[in-house]
Amino acid sequence: MKPVILIFFTICILTSCLLIPSCTKDTTCVAIVNCKDSSGVNALADVNVKLYALIKSADGKTTYTGDITQSGTTNTAGQVRFEFKLPAILDILAVRSKGTQTLTGTGIIKLEEGSTTEKTILLK
Repeated sequence: MKPVILIFFTICILTSCLLIPSCTKDTTCVAIVNCKDSSGVNALADVNVKLYALIKSADGKTTYTGDITQSGTTNTAGQVRFEFKLPAILDILAVRSKGTQTLTGTGIIKLEEGSTTEKTILLK
């Protein structure tokens, strides 16, 4: 009888060791921002992209930037990639200065748990 109980408990322990780690999910949120010219055809490289959260005070009169911000520069394909640990809704500001010309674009991106979200910003 003792060997049967020992085998049963061994199987239970092995099964729980295999199942418990599978409960943890990857919650990383990935944001990919694509920057294009005003026609939406040509990708723009070397664009400074900032993701940030605007927060209003309790009385609603004051707006300030929250603690969650990230900045990056687009590659030759016009893309920049950001990673966040938790879901969020963030504002996007994209600025490209070349000589005396400055192009800007804005948008909003919603990051969802464990997924990749892409947003295209047109700079004018």
